[in-house]
Amino acid sequence: MNSFLRAAASAFLVVFSLTSFAQGTSKQLAVLAKGAAPDGTWKWELQFWPGNDKCAGSGRQDCGTEVVHIQNDSADVIECSGFVEYKSSRAGKHEFQTRIRGNDSWSDPIILDAYGYAIKAQNVTCAKYVPEPVLKRPEGCTAVPSGADLADFYPKESQNIEETGTARVRLTLAKPDGKATDVRIVDRSPYKRLDVAAVKFVKALTFATTCAPTTFDMGIKFSLAE
Repeated sequence: MNSFLRAAASAFLVVFSLTSFAQGTSKQLAVLAKGAAPDGTWKWELQFWPGNDKCAGSGRQDCGTEVVHIQNDSADVIECSGFVEYKSSRAGKHEFQTRIRGNDSWSDPIILDAYGYAIKAQNVTCAKYVPEPVLKRPEGCTAVPSGADLADFYPKESQNIEETGTARVRLTLAKPDGKATDVRIVDRSPYKRLDVAAVKFVKALTFATTCAPTTFDMGIKFSLAE
């Protein structure tokens, strides 16, 4: 899991060059698709790993794990997002997002329940990470949340594959008591599902505040019990 690090100054978006490979029937370790930034600062591969006997819990031996692997060869922290979409509706579309430290790498497994699903499309984009400044509550301001339990919003799928992380949410309290408005993510977690869940959780809360109207940031941390 990559740490939430801060990077300086201006962001830049990098467009990758893409090379795709036909997905054959070989059960050998293979690269199904790959791409790289024009300046070579990062690169990615969609790899097929054979012989995974878990196979999404089925215990079958005839399928494997596909892995999105991104290598960051720059000194900067980068944010990456993308998807792998399969032609089969059964396999569907796998979306991902992550933050990668300088000169580090990240891998995301896609566990399929059968071998050899054909790939319809894939896309990866990365950009230098530049977070929005943290917006704190005014000094002496209290804002007490109630009415919802974060555990109820932690996606089951995320728990099953051990997705954890913190999303920073910005919200506005227009009245001394009531729901937050203008709720949005200003610093993403490594996983889109967690970002969506964090926003839903904050919208479900009721706040009692001493300083309405006020706008501030709130960190929502999803972690597994040890």
